[in-house]
Amino acid sequence: MYRHIPNILTLSRILLTPIILYLMWLNTLFSAVLGFVLYFFAGYSDYLDGVLARRWKVESNFGAYWDPVADKVLVLGLFLILSFHFPIGIPLWAVFVIGIRDILATYLRNYATKHKKTFQTSYIAKVKTTFQLFYLLFILAMVVAWHFWKPQIDPILNGTFIQVCTLLITALTVWSVVPYLRVMQRGLSRQ
Repeated sequence: MYRHIPNILTLSRILLTPIILYLMWLNTLFSAVLGFVLYFFAGYSDYLDGVLARRWKVESNFGAYWDPVADKVLVLGLFLILSFHFPIGIPLWAVFVIGIRDILATYLRNYATKHKKTFQTSYIAKVKTTFQLFYLLFILAMVVAWHFWKPQIDPILNGTFIQVCTLLITALTVWSVVPYLRVMQRGLSRQ
């Protein structure tokens, strides 16, 4: 039974994602607090499913495919919703760039699988996901605080600090696809 726990954690993150997105879209104090708590659980489950799968040597095709997809949908969905609530700090163009990168990475992964090529998640992609997840955790904590101290927090969420952080996260996200493009280029040149 324990061998299914990593996949159950991945599946729970997939199922929690629309709930988290809906709660953050509502943007009430209650929904922001509950969304933050559920997001924290989802982020921790992302870490835990990978650790358990490696420790128990129960890595699966389901987990290899759906784990990064679950991350991408959660991260991209939250960036999109937050860009509507705080458009200056998290501009829509940055969300668009992150989305294009994720679509490209998913396409390359599917292409490699279809052509029986190995496609390991690069180190920089893991770093990118970690930074995105922690950055969103910080933003969601700020959204909760915003409901208590709106005049003090609004300039932060729509200010230069968040703009610069979003720009850095976007740049890291774009950079993280480069190793995949190199692998694909080498693989195609050998065909």
